[in-house]
Amino acid sequence: MKNPDADTVSLASALHSLVSQLEERNQELHALSGRAIYAQEEERKNIARSLHDDTGQALTMLIISLDQLEAHLPAQHGDLIQDVQAARQLAANALAELRRIVFGLRPAILDDLGLVSAIRWYARSNLEAAGIHIDVDAPEPMPELPPQISITLFRISQEAVNNILRHAAARSVHIHISLEAQSICLDVIDDGRGFDMQAVSDEALQSHHLGLLGLRERAELLGGEILLDSTPGRGTCLQVCLPIPVLLR
Repeated sequence: MKNPDADTVSLASALHSLVSQLEERNQELHALSGRAIYAQEEERKNIARSLHDDTGQALTMLIISLDQLEAHLPAQHGDLIQDVQAARQLAANALAELRRIVFGLRPAILDDLGLVSAIRWYARSNLEAAGIHIDVDAPEPMPELPPQISITLFRISQEAVNNILRHAAARSVHIHISLEAQSICLDVIDDGRGFDMQAVSDEALQSHHLGLLGLRERAELLGGEILLDSTPGRGTCLQVCLPIPVLLR
């Protein structure tokens, strides 16, 4: 006759083993996801550098050559001068588009001047061009942050700015970066049309408003979280907080 207590102990042991295995698999998936994201960022950085150093310099030299050619053409060759000017404009447009693509892949300012300068430049370049007032404030001096934290906060601010342009109809935006006791927080606040969070499904929110799924995954990979608050007619606030290493506190 079987001992019920022994069966219970055996079942509990098997369940405990199964749960432990699932936790290990989840940790492995979490780590793989993180490595995939940051490998992608490194690849984007390499592509951006290659485009800037090779294609960008080639276009710049082409523009200089066309300028020199135009300067040496006799005035009576009006048609040829117009062709050279048209070619120069095409090269200039291509260079401007290349710079836009390179910045989207990996903004050099993020590596050269840091997180705050990169966010300020991106926000001002895009929002002020649309007639939206932008204010960015952050601690000075900002400590040097690990690359994973900097790129995550920049990508989230980039997506927030893009969604404000697409959806908010805002007149002003305030971006605030703060260092707390154990974390760094980024708040992006707009005074746009806002929306009713209870009336919008999670799927619609992720697909059409802020792409929260990808943003939240980035934050959670670093042990952080994203909070969203919005009210119709009163704007939207997106906040992300990430834990910071002990040495930065």
